[in-house]
Amino acid sequence: MTLPKGWVETKFDTISFLITKGSTPTTYGYNYLKEGINFVKVENIINDQINIHSINKFISKEANEFLKRSQLKEKDILFSIAGTIGRTTIVKKENLPANTNQAIAIIRCPWQYLNFKFIKIILDSPILFNSFSQNRRGVGMDNVSLGDIREMVFPLPPLNEQKRIVSKIEELFSKLDNVRDTLQKVKLQLVQYRQSLLKSAFEGKLTEEWRETNQGKIKPVSKLCEMIEEDSKSQVTPTNFSETEVSLPDTWCWIKLGEITDNHDGERIPVNAKNRESMKGKYPYYGASGIIDYVNKPIFNGKYLLIGEDGANLISRSVPLAFIAEGKFWVNNHAHILTTWGDIPLEFLSNYINSVRLTKWITGTAQPKLNQNNLKKIPVPVSPLEEQREIILQIEQGFSLIKNTENITNTMLKQLDTLRSSILKQAFEGKLVPQDPNDEPAEKLLERIKEQKQSQQTKAKSRGKK
Repeated sequence: MTLPKGWVETKFDTISFLITKGSTPTTYGYNYLKEGINFVKVENIINDQINIHSINKFISKEANEFLKRSQLKEKDILFSIAGTIGRTTIVKKENLPANTNQAIAIIRCPWQYLNFKFIKIILDSPILFNSFSQNRRGVGMDNVSLGDIREMVFPLPPLNEQKRIVSKIEELFSKLDNVRDTLQKVKLQLVQYRQSLLKSAFEGKLTEEWRETNQGKIKPVSKLCEMIEEDSKSQVTPTNFSETEVSLPDTWCWIKLGEITDNHDGERIPVNAKNRESMKGKYPYYGASGIIDYVNKPIFNGKYLLIGEDGANLISRSVPLAFIAEGKFWVNNHAHILTTWGDIPLEFLSNYINSVRLTKWITGTAQPKLNQNNLKKIPVPVSPLEEQREIILQIEQGFSLIKNTENITNTMLKQLDTLRSSILKQAFEGKLVPQDPNDEPAEKLLERIKEQKQSQQTKAKSRGKK
């Protein structure tokens, strides 16, 4: 790439007074303390800031003095070089006194000749990060060496142009961040809308207008109970109240899940991962949260409702707890498998289970479990069949709108990342801000930095002789 006039290609070893990293205090006999000197770790660098509130390790003044080389100074640039590579921040006065460990590189430059924010932008740029990625080494934990940083080549503009670039980038990035914040709020609102839609559906509010329009045309829920009893050959005992304290429409009732479903848990067959290696195939193998493998033969054929039986997802609900499996497949013993009586759509129950907290029916803490007996006790708000189908339809329409909006939002978020990269690319090509022919060329900056480094080295040798 041809550099703009007044720019120069250089590397960190040329512009830096110090490129070092910290150490683990316990290696030298110093213990961590509950208070004292801030000891910064990679996890304390959050959103380009040193998060003092998350620092849970401190060292003594004696340990900080012993680890003198890695004592942090104002405007030092920190760059994570192990584990999570590429977190950067600028040390502020309020962060001090502080020290750091070997997972963080400290870059200290003569800031009278360089703009520290511009140098941080270099470290944040995709071009350099890609270069670091190519130099990653280590087993189990990626890392970049201090030598990699020292030899990293980058374009350096005149000091005044550095300042103009920083100012422009901050202006543009601030606008992008505002857009990102708005989009993230939209995503949160979509989650809330999804929850609100399901809550409204199973309180009868979603189909309130539909009921009024179809009044007199709908078979009462008692007819559905008769169909369930005929199918299951057992009695159904509907009730007008529930411990959930949700007020249902007069045409609805509460029925326990076990009275409206047929449980097929006894037909499940667990197969461990090692044995599944010899039976790879095309049929889905389901666990508590969905498909976990594919096997060469099924044990089920049809349409079933699966509900996770154990695992952290019972509490976290990071993925849907209930889902529908259709066709030929295999299920292990970590998911309950159900069909329904009385033609109740599986989608109706699936959406309901995914809309409510089931904490009351879950046992265990270290390993949460929803056993079969408690599963049967879960109260379900049951409406007439026609209304169940309408509820499913309206939920699907609402979810489709949510999904489309999510896709648009995610596309826009990706475009923001592309714009940030484009802005940085223009900055390093000298195209982001106008150039000033009166700016002192960057070569002069390098000469002054070299002179100052030589002067410091001479003074250090002189002190050593004394």
